[in-house]
Formats: sequence, structure tokens, C-alpha cells
Amino acid sequence: MKNSDLFLRNYKINRIEYNFKSQQNSQSDDKPIEIEPNFNRTIVKIDDDNLIVSISVSIKDDKMPFDLFVEISGEFNLPKWESDEKKKGIAYINTVAILFPYLRQAVTTTTSLGGVAPLMLPIVNVFSLFDEKSEN
Repeated sequence: MKNSDLFLRNYKINRIEYNFKSQQNSQSDDKPIEIEPNFNRTIVKIDDDNLIVSISVSIKDDKMPFDLFVEISGEFNLPKWESDEKKKGIAYINTVAILFPYLRQAVTTTTSLGGVAPLMLPIVNVFSLFDEKSEN
């Protein structure tokens, strides 16, 4: 089995914002709430072999008892990532796939500590989160 050229050096939570709203504005029953989280990705080139990828989720919905924003980033090593189209695809997709479980966990942990039912982001196909024809 061939090892991947992609290596996660470290990750960190950059920002968490949790704003509890008045119960009067939120749905009070226990029915599932359909929401549309807004995801964002930013890629910053450090050099030819290293990059920082940040992903965030923003949830602002009148049906929710809170507004939430979480941003995490990871520093990755991927030799010659920008000059090779296959590696560039890895930089744009695989890095997000690696970071997404950390983002999901931060959202669940933050909401569970807020005194409301925890929000668990679904497992998603990260390729479908972003329009891959445009680059950040």
C-alpha cells in the first residue's frame, strides 16, 4: 500500500461563537429542525510544499435556539501541491475531508455545553460542499 503524500502537521480551533437566543424565538417542541448550515473554505499557500486550510460553518436560523459559528484550520504538507493538478485536487478536497470530523465534533461539543439539545452535523460528501470549478 502506498502512503499518501498529504500530511496533517497540526490543527486548531480558530474561533467559536455561540449566541443563545430567547426561547420565544426558537422552536419549543422536540421535532427535528431542518437547517441549512453555511460552509466556507479558505486555502493559504505557505510555500510550494505547505498550506493552511480553514473550514467554517455558520448557522443562523430563526428556528434554532442559538446562532453558531465555528472555524478550524489545519496546516498540511503536500509536496509541490500547487503545480500538480492531482495534488491541487487533494489540497482542495482531501484536506477538508480530514478537517471535517474535527469541525463536526466542535459543533456538537459547543452546542451540548449550551444547555440545548446538541447539534450533530451530518456526515457529508465534502466534494459537494464547495463548487470545485472556483478556487478560493
